[in-house]
Amino acid sequence: MIGIILLAGCTNNGGQTSTPQTGTLSVVTSVEDNVLEQGESTSIELDITNMLSNKLENVEVRIEPLTTGITYEAEGAETILANTTSKWNIDLSTSPGLTPRIYNLYPLLCFDYTQDYIGYFRVANGEPTAELDNSLSENGPLIINIEGLQSFNAQTKDKLDVSITFSFNTNLIGVQKIYADESELTLISADFKLDTVDNSLTLYTNENDVNAGDDNYCIVQTGGSNAGYALCYFTIEANNKASDKFDFDIKTNKDLISEIESSFTVSVAYNFCAKSTGAETSINVVSAE
Repeated sequence: MIGIILLAGCTNNGGQTSTPQTGTLSVVTSVEDNVLEQGESTSIELDITNMLSNKLENVEVRIEPLTTGITYEAEGAETILANTTSKWNIDLSTSPGLTPRIYNLYPLLCFDYTQDYIGYFRVANGEPTAELDNSLSENGPLIINIEGLQSFNAQTKDKLDVSITFSFNTNLIGVQKIYADESELTLISADFKLDTVDNSLTLYTNENDVNAGDDNYCIVQTGGSNAGYALCYFTIEANNKASDKFDFDIKTNKDLISEIESSFTVSVAYNFCAKSTGAETSINVVSAE
């Protein structure tokens, strides 16, 4: 008899079991009790493991779809640092008159995220002594794609045509992005900056939705952490999407006395949402006796 009582009170866990991997965002969900009578309560727990390069900020968890007769409160950390696991708990309450049936409930996770790509290259009056192919590309829900960035000979090439695009990564475990394609994700902001190496290089663009100077050259910063960098940027008001393409020209500004090494950086911020689509968070509401 004691054994039967203990079994009846066991947690019904249908959560995914995935080992977190570097560069991924993993969400494991479980339900305290997914069979309950009308008017009873239960809870859904989310273990969010952030193995991305940077922290998740302004984290929010919701339940979809909203259902009359089911209310909830979600609590958890609003910031989840990289290489850490954080728990969110969703307390569900059902009304006494809720229709008995199975309700498919899906936790929705949203957060702000910022990630960088830094590419390095050399410029010389002649063939560069080495091709710098090293870059820093941070992991995130998006991939920052850079084309045209390479070391070059200023005698045979007067500029680099550089294009930046974004695409969705495939590094989500236990949840799926809510967007059909990149055009459905609005970017909060982005910085595009070039190390001018003492004004040896300039950054030019024809983009109308980035903050360039009147002559379409990105303004060289004279102070702060970006001193010496040509900087263009946009904010949320531009309403740019992750499907947009951004084109820049990197030009030599003067005759080069010696070979120089420079970098081009893209930093993008966005609010990203992903939803659990499995059946493990469904609840079966039965008639109260």
